[in-house]
Amino acid sequence: EIDFLQNYIALEMIRILHPVQYDFSVQVQQQDLPVPPMLFTPFVENVFKHGIDKKSKHNMLKICLVQKESYLHFTIKNKIFPNQTERQGSGTGLDNIRKRLDILYGNEYELDIDNNEIFYTVNLKFPI
Repeated sequence: EIDFLQNYIALEMIRILHPVQYDFSVQVQQQDLPVPPMLFTPFVENVFKHGIDKKSKHNMLKICLVQKESYLHFTIKNKIFPNQTERQGSGTGLDNIRKRLDILYGNEYELDIDNNEIFYTVNLKFPI
């Protein structure tokens, strides 16, 4: 999953005129953690669909994946640009993610989304 995300991000970076300030931090104790396939991909896709201004020199993307005890914490954060309010989607992708998490983890996961007009941040915590 990590390799896929890194490859996807590299591909998207080719499509952007200016470099993106990008940080991908992984802190896990074991490499073969049982993570459902494509769980993180919609969050990364959303950044490139809604959270990157392809004309700006000030794009920022931070991804952090941390294993703490028996939980995996995934955080993704991007800068918000004023013109992004015009490009808001329907929210179907996030609804589908929530439904998938409900099926996989019931009430044993946390998904928090913060939009504070400067940054859009997603925090996901689920058992492994």
